[in-house]
Amino acid sequence: MNTSLYTYEPANQSYGIVWLALGVFVLGAAVAVWLFRHTSTSSAYTGMLSMLAGFAALIALGTGVFGWLALAKNKTLRICTDRVEFGTHIIPYQNLKNAALEESKTTALFNPNSVQKSVQLLFLQEKCGRTHVLSGAYYPVQEILTNLRAAINNWESARSK
Repeated sequence: MNTSLYTYEPANQSYGIVWLALGVFVLGAAVAVWLFRHTSTSSAYTGMLSMLAGFAALIALGTGVFGWLALAKNKTLRICTDRVEFGTHIIPYQNLKNAALEESKTTALFNPNSVQKSVQLLFLQEKCGRTHVLSGAYYPVQEILTNLRAAINNWESARSK
């Protein structure tokens, strides 16, 4: 009874910024090492430029690593006949406490009444207290919620027979 009804892969994911950041890290580190080794024959600013290239390399490394970690959190969502699978985590329908859709708004710094960006978030809450959040930037959250409610209704009607 574990037939997959719907499968949702995260969209709008690009590892391009991660590869760009790691490329900038390699380039910045190479420039920093080359400038650091040639400090005695160059101008007075070579040491400062070496530190600047090293700091740029460290910032690029942080951007690449944390960007990769953020993209790795988005997993495949499967709605089955008797459960929801989020990555490797399985939530049976009897353990699902609530599924709710909320809107997250980013306001302007100087005018809090002005909304700059709005994203819908789908919260899947388990009875044990664990909550999974799906962003509308990566998943079609309205469609997921509609299909999830229909699957739960079908499961409850099949269970009551």
